[in-house]
Amino acid sequence: MKRESKGTPTLLSEAILKLMKSGNTDWQKPWRNKRFITCQGHYLSGGNLVTLASLSDFDRTVWGTYDQWSWHGCQVKKGAKAVKLTVYKGKDEDGRPKFGKYIAFNIEQVDGDVGKFSGFDTVDINQDTRSDEADALIAKLGSVVKPGNTACYIPSKDEIRMPDFKQFDSAADYYGTRTHEEAHRTGHESRLDRNLKGKFGDKKYAMEELIAELTSCFMCVQLGVISAPRKDHAQYLNSWIQLLSDDKRAFNIAVGKAQQATNYMLNIMGLEIQEVA
Repeated sequence: MKRESKGTPTLLSEAILKLMKSGNTDWQKPWRNKRFITCQGHYLSGGNLVTLASLSDFDRTVWGTYDQWSWHGCQVKKGAKAVKLTVYKGKDEDGRPKFGKYIAFNIEQVDGDVGKFSGFDTVDINQDTRSDEADALIAKLGSVVKPGNTACYIPSKDEIRMPDFKQFDSAADYYGTRTHEEAHRTGHESRLDRNLKGKFGDKKYAMEELIAELTSCFMCVQLGVISAPRKDHAQYLNSWIQLLSDDKRAFNIAVGKAQQATNYMLNIMGLEIQEVA
C-alpha cells in the first residue's frame, strides 16, 4: 500500500501539538512579534506566517523563490531545502477561493549581496508602555467596551468587558487580551458570522478560542505592540489539544479564519490588508 506523504496542514498541526504538550503555555512564541516578508517586500501572512515560524529554524525572516533571489543577484546554495508556501489566486466560477503552491528559500540559504535586505525583517516593538497609536487604531473598530473584572466578549449584547489598563501586569497582557476579545467580536452575525455558541470544553468553543488567540498574535504584530497569552490561556490548551488530535486540519482552518478576522479589522483601521494564504 502506498504511504501518503504528510501535507503542510498535518505537519503544522503536529508541530503545534508538540509545542502545546511540552508544557510551555507560551506556544505563540515561534511567530509572535515577527514579520515574515519576501525579498520583493511583500509581507507573508496567515498559514504562510505560521508555517514558516513553526516549521523552519532560521533566525532571519526574509524569503524568496529561486527566481526572486536570482533577480536580486543572489544564488540559492546547493542542497538548500525549500519550504512549500501557498499563494491566493482569486476565486473560481463558484466563488470559492483558489490557491496555488510555490517553494521558497530563506535569506540564510543564499549567497550574494544580502546586505540590501538588512532592515526587511526588523520589527519596532513597543515593550513597556501603552501605545497611543495602537489605542487610536483599536478605537476605530467602534466596539462597545465596558469595565469588568474579567475580560470577555458577550455576543448577545455585542459588547466587550475589559478591566482597566492598570489592572494588567504589562502592556503585553493588555493588548494580547484586548485584541483577543476584538477577535471574538468579528465573529458576530453582523460581521463575519462565525459560530459563537460553543460551550466551554466542546469543539466549537475550542475552535473559536484558537481563532481569537491567533488573531491576537497577528494583530499585535500589525499594531507594533507585544502580544501575550491570556492569563487564563492554560485552561484552553486541553480543549485545543483534543481538537487538533481529532482533526489534523483544524489548525489550518483556524489560521484561515484568524486571517479573515485580522483583515476585517485592518480594513476598518485603514491599514494594509494582508494576503490570504
